[in-house]
Amino acid sequence: MALFLLSCASMQNIPYDYSPEQLIQRAQEASDRNRFNLALQFYQALLDRNPDNLVWVVNAEYEIAFIHYRQRNFGVARAGLYALLERYEEPGGEFLPEKFRVLAHVVLGRIAERETQRFSRGRWTVPEPQDQAVAATPVPEIPPAEPARVGDALERAAGDVSRHLPAGSRIAVLYVSALDQADADFVADEIESILHRLGFSTVNRSDLRGIGEELDLVMAGELDGYTSARIGYAAGANVSLTGRIVIEGDLHRLNLWAFDTSTAVLIGTAFEEF
Repeated sequence: MALFLLSCASMQNIPYDYSPEQLIQRAQEASDRNRFNLALQFYQALLDRNPDNLVWVVNAEYEIAFIHYRQRNFGVARAGLYALLERYEEPGGEFLPEKFRVLAHVVLGRIAERETQRFSRGRWTVPEPQDQAVAATPVPEIPPAEPARVGDALERAAGDVSRHLPAGSRIAVLYVSALDQADADFVADEIESILHRLGFSTVNRSDLRGIGEELDLVMAGELDGYTSARIGYAAGANVSLTGRIVIEGDLHRLNLWAFDTSTAVLIGTAFEEF
């Protein structure tokens, strides 16, 4: 992954006590605001600080490649995704999270579509040298995967974040930010329903809005961890859950964050693309 190495000096201000989950959260926040260089620094820190944990490694490598895809650096993104897929062909690859292999195929398909569109418009007739070199890289023999359906993505996201929560937790599903409020409400309702099926209890969301108003806190837009924890604690929950839906072209990303309401510490994260 030498294509993605960043200067150590650029990461000197990232606290060393950040957990992997905190590094991912900060990286996603930066990426969602199009601060791609900052996001790359956080993901590189995740790689550098967890070289023996392949779950975090493939997470970071996928995200780094996806950032290059968003920046239209298709050759760099493709190389990173192929290198990621090769990890699944190595001994122990069957134990790596399947979702990153699926997502890698989805993004590779979108890269091919975009490059085909550019070619058909006569805007790209000679591949860049980097693209020629990457094109020679053998592609692992893995059947292409279809993008996840919305319902499946929500099931996986809720399942991922729930694994970090204490058994029997009472959860306050506070807010999911999105461009379309109807989409945000739908996702929040579905996440709440899935958590119920997984054995958790939840706070009535209409009660949460009233509590936010009593505390003079705004229950709209994005909530930071401290604000989320305050509202959840006042509602009698031990976990607060917030989220965000980000749209990039025809690709949707759902981020979820779970906070301990007594400490405002981030205890779980999840993301899915569909």
